[in-house]
Amino acid sequence: MLERFKKYLKNMDLNAHSQWLIELEKNIEVRMASGRGPEWKAALDSIALVQPTAIRMSNSTPSILGEAQINLTENLMKLHPWRKGPFHYMGESIDTEWDCSQKWDRLAQHLGDQTGKYLLDIGCGSGYYLFRALAHNPMHALGIDPSLLFWCQFELFARHMHDPVFYLPVGLEDLNLPRFYDTVFCMGVLYHRKNPAATLRKLQSVMRPGGELYLETLTIEGEGHYCLTPWERYAKMKNVYFLPTDDALCHWVEQFGFKSPEIIDVSITSTQEQRATKWMHFESLQDFLQADGNLTLEGYPRPRRTLLKAIAK
Repeated sequence: MLERFKKYLKNMDLNAHSQWLIELEKNIEVRMASGRGPEWKAALDSIALVQPTAIRMSNSTPSILGEAQINLTENLMKLHPWRKGPFHYMGESIDTEWDCSQKWDRLAQHLGDQTGKYLLDIGCGSGYYLFRALAHNPMHALGIDPSLLFWCQFELFARHMHDPVFYLPVGLEDLNLPRFYDTVFCMGVLYHRKNPAATLRKLQSVMRPGGELYLETLTIEGEGHYCLTPWERYAKMKNVYFLPTDDALCHWVEQFGFKSPEIIDVSITSTQEQRATKWMHFESLQDFLQADGNLTLEGYPRPRRTLLKAIAK
């Protein structure tokens, strides 16, 4: 499962971590054999691996182009829900719940050339930002996310590619690599973490000094160093723990391993950016808001997202 990454690891002079990868692979195999893992793996295997006519990763819809396959839509639907994208695969347009091109555009204008750099995406979903980052020429791009479903969605595309782009289905706490990465994305993760300080410290622990962190998280409007701690749920989500003000977020970043925090974007999540589609037909943002759209069902301010750039100490 991790053969491509293990082979590449040898060229990164990180052989000291090979035992970690061996144990990681065993763990992944156990996980893939339980729950819905076999179902998702079978769905991926049912989609024929045919030579594409073109691979395009530089536009808003990462695309693997080629001749349409029999039963492709049915087989792709076995990997439902498709939450992060959009994508195009062999004639099928996958309109995901999140239009991630909007978030990417907010980030990319600040990203710059990544030639010769090592890039890491924490909570990468099905790899949309990894694929888009390839246009900025990183030396390699690695995503981590514990979801095996997202891993299968990522592999659908990555198996056609020769670019050094990889995915490890692990959580941040399981990442065992040295201070290696020049650029780290952490998009939509921090508010799911019970300990923001430990999370920021962990991010710094895998970054070269001077590396650039792009951190996006839910925040609340206001001045001062305080945060909202939702009671039980926020926008129907159980695992939302801290929504800081922008001031508090910058303070956290400076306290726990980074310097020069800069707010580069603030946006209110719209129902054009997050919505139910054919490819994700469960509830979505419009179902999480009150009728006037200004508050969540629980009475909190509707989702506001702050994108911050900082430098690893």
